[in-house]
Amino acid sequence: MLTVERIESHEDLLNLKRQWNPLLDRSQTDTIFLTFEWITIWWEQFKDGKQLYVLTVKDKEKLIGIAPLMISKKKIGMKKIEFIGSPLSDYSDFIISERKQEVLKRIYNYLNEHKKEWDFIKLSNIPQTSSTLNLESQDPKLRVSKTMSCVCPAYILDNEWESFKKDMNNRHIRKPINYLSKRGNLEFSKHNDKEDEIMKHLEIYFEQHRKRWNSTDTKSMFNDEDNKEFFRKITKAFLPQGKVSILTLDYNKQPLACDIALRHKQTCMLYSCSYDPDYSQRSPGKILHKFLLEDCINNNYKEVDLLRGNEGYKLKFTNTIKKNFTINIHRSLTLDILNRISDRIENQIRSSERLTRFFKKYEEKLRFF
Repeated sequence: MLTVERIESHEDLLNLKRQWNPLLDRSQTDTIFLTFEWITIWWEQFKDGKQLYVLTVKDKEKLIGIAPLMISKKKIGMKKIEFIGSPLSDYSDFIISERKQEVLKRIYNYLNEHKKEWDFIKLSNIPQTSSTLNLESQDPKLRVSKTMSCVCPAYILDNEWESFKKDMNNRHIRKPINYLSKRGNLEFSKHNDKEDEIMKHLEIYFEQHRKRWNSTDTKSMFNDEDNKEFFRKITKAFLPQGKVSILTLDYNKQPLACDIALRHKQTCMLYSCSYDPDYSQRSPGKILHKFLLEDCINNNYKEVDLLRGNEGYKLKFTNTIKKNFTINIHRSLTLDILNRISDRIENQIRSSERLTRFFKKYEEKLRFF
């Protein structure tokens, strides 16, 4: 018989440390974003205003399932259940080692039995390969919908060496490499040995990311000190396990492009590329990814995952497009409508903020007219 228990304290969450990652090893969605380290460090950094709502499922005394959930509130006061890690985690799911459909049914039944504690559930970034997406509600009153939320370009490296060499040696990559190499020293570096060295380059990455993205409508995530502190902590946690590197494309001893590489099993994931915008015409991000792909092939990795987003530089380095989906569950039609209205208002606020920045940026030019 399957039993469900709810964990609401940080101390009880930490008590799962010994069982968590071995359970993840046997689960369908085995990703670094569901490791004990990622989930607990995220919770420690971003828990303010949120309530822990982790569910564990046991078969007698054996732990076979974890639902890493939390409750947060939208601006209009609606209570939302979502995965811990949102929105920094590129993949999320339930952690289930066996009898998955039975465990899922028990989790959903528990949530349904306690539906007065939440207004809606939003389970984001579930990979298309996960059977979690086969959810069918047993309660006709619950409104369940499934939508594709984003794409994740990836390069599957299995038996792809010749194809890769052809792709990476085309003129669009060769030309900027030749240009830079003739005028200086171009070098690819991985920083993953000494803690002081990787932390120094992590700070360089933060500043370069801010310089790159703050000149656009998509502001850098590292304007937020909490995001920087999270990645400092996660880097220190993963470094002894060999799961994190800071990659740099150095030009005359100065970093031209940087990225965080997260490594899990035989997959290398690139979190968010940055580069010096003064060299944007020389494609530093593409050059960095070329060298990384070569390194991954030489070290027998099976996949390079460029994670969420369909940016052009990602699509240059892909032979696979993976999809993530979101499951939305509302207790009633009224709450469904309210949530949609709230989302629309928040999107309009963000659009208004972008418009305000536009007018501020071009205020002097507009005044001329």
